[in-house]
Amino acid sequence: MGRRFLCQIIEVDCAVAVACLAGRWVIRYTYLERGHAAVGGEWLFILLVYWAAYKAAHKIFSALSLGSAKKERPVKSNGAQNERMHISFFKKYEAH
Repeated sequence: MGRRFLCQIIEVDCAVAVACLAGRWVIRYTYLERGHAAVGGEWLFILLVYWAAYKAAHKIFSALSLGSAKKERPVKSNGAQNERMHISFFKKYEAH
């Protein structure tokens, strides 16, 4: 599994956990307010909580993995440098 895929799985798991906790609370609250079981705007609230929790987890994982994801790349030399090295090498061994 790739590192990015694993981070996405953890982000989704965090968002689902937060949404489940918020969902349990809001469904109980609306039941107490209405006095009977019904379906209403609490499901929109649960979806919004999931979205916000996912965005927060994504920002956190992006910030944490940003520093470790960048690898130092070797510096590329231009062609002129290579040409000078090539010429100087052969000048040493020219016949006099």
